[in-house]
Amino acid sequence: MLDYLENFQHYRTQRLNPSAAPLAPNATVAGEWRFVELAVVLENQRPLAGYAVEISPTVDDAEWDARAALNAFLCGEDRETFCAWNEVAFALGIEKGWGPWRRDPVIRAKKLADRRAAYDAVLRDPASALDRFGVRYVALPTGRERPAYLRRPHWRPLQEGPYWDIWERVVEGSSSPLSRPASNSKRSQVARPVLSLTHPR
Repeated sequence: MLDYLENFQHYRTQRLNPSAAPLAPNATVAGEWRFVELAVVLENQRPLAGYAVEISPTVDDAEWDARAALNAFLCGEDRETFCAWNEVAFALGIEKGWGPWRRDPVIRAKKLADRRAAYDAVLRDPASALDRFGVRYVALPTGRERPAYLRRPHWRPLQEGPYWDIWERVVEGSSSPLSRPASNSKRSQVARPVLSLTHPR
């Protein structure tokens, strides 16, 4: 609980002040889980991945895998790191202990193969993955090495530190912020959750 209080204090210091550029309501935010969970509650954002996605009745397993893979990519995780984490998480039930993966090695192997395939799909065409879920913002801890994709022209810095660096995706070939998700399907929208006490890494 103290960790959550500290995270809130950091968020309040950085974001809940008149000098901070506001986040567009109902936008999809990705990146570090501490920022994402607080942005959902305090700035009316929608999470790309995390606990709300995992328990959402509108998100099937394939979409869950796609969202998790894209978020890992946006956080700067390479394929090896992403796959290694999932092997440990599903085998030990870390934050995913309510599913069948820990109990059944056959089901777990299938899930891990699906996760690898989802990450490979993001690597092949990250722009399509971003468009599918309408990702507008990415927040990464300040001081972390910036992933290569942030050097592309359709990402621009929105706020730097002191706790998170926030980036905004803009429309290809223009300086205008992303105005809406490319996908308006009901399955791709995740409702605003209550701040959870469990979290994805």
